[in-house]
Amino acid sequence: MKRFGIVLSASVLFATCLALFSDERIAKADNAYFALAPGTPFLQDWSNIGLIVSDDNWSGVPSVIGYLGEAGGSTEDVNAQTVLTTFVTPDVQANETNPSTFTTGGVAEFHITDPVVALQASGAADFPSIDIRLNTTECALPANAINVSYSLRDIDGSIDNAVQQVALQYRVGDTGNYTNIPAGYIADATTGPSLATMVTPVLVSLPADAKGQAQVHVRMITTNAAGNDEWVGIDDINISCQANSAASVSLGGRIVNADGRGIGNATVIVSGGGLAQPRRALTGPFGYYTLENLRAGETYVVTVKTKRYSFQTSSHVVTLNDELADIDFVADPYP
Repeated sequence: MKRFGIVLSASVLFATCLALFSDERIAKADNAYFALAPGTPFLQDWSNIGLIVSDDNWSGVPSVIGYLGEAGGSTEDVNAQTVLTTFVTPDVQANETNPSTFTTGGVAEFHITDPVVALQASGAADFPSIDIRLNTTECALPANAINVSYSLRDIDGSIDNAVQQVALQYRVGDTGNYTNIPAGYIADATTGPSLATMVTPVLVSLPADAKGQAQVHVRMITTNAAGNDEWVGIDDINISCQANSAASVSLGGRIVNADGRGIGNATVIVSGGGLAQPRRALTGPFGYYTLENLRAGETYVVTVKTKRYSFQTSSHVVTLNDELADIDFVADPYP
């Protein structure tokens, strides 16, 4: 007896499954583009632990999606600046509590003292990333600048000590490859073994072609390190549209040791804020320093370096709206 029915080819079945999977991905992500404008920055510090409630579900996080970054095989020690392709598999492990023992790579949300979303590459998640969607049409004037600021936090206190690089990239439009931003590249955002204290500030202005666009993607991405990878938090994200100002102001402070005595001949480096290259100053015999003729309204990274001392906090991110004379640094006590 002849049977009547529908026979689907393998290609049709694959296409159907892919469409269903794509619809499910879209349903679990907030695909809106944040309207960036002067006075309306994009901010995310992950303090609201109710944003992510289940694995692989970004629908509660406005304009942010994390991606697994699977490459189809183990790929180690690839320069993150060269990974420019688009990834499509959303990923987040929700409600984790211990980054020192949690070893599933990809993207994870950690409910720790200072909650954070973090990246860790692995053989199955070669290039995990966080992608932020922006609408910059209200930031189109030539005098405007789109400044991207965030902190990379080493939150992995295990015995692992990988060289954990993180790159910053952007893309105009909803398809195509990303463009790397060399100034945002951090060659190693972690320390170890058994250390989880390092915080690395990143401050970069997007290239001019990112202004006045309906669809701009900003991506922080890491790659699979040689050895056991570490978790790196992407925290205190602040993306702003700022009008450049011709006004000049100064920035200063003091560098002291743990006993409060000034440290002379320490190098203070100021970067960001539209500077073509970093500015430097040496402290005087009592530890004071000053840098003149910095543009008001800009955000800068201030870093201290000296051969004689180490600093638990060696960098500060400051927005220079007026004269500042209290950007101080205190050295660690001697062992």
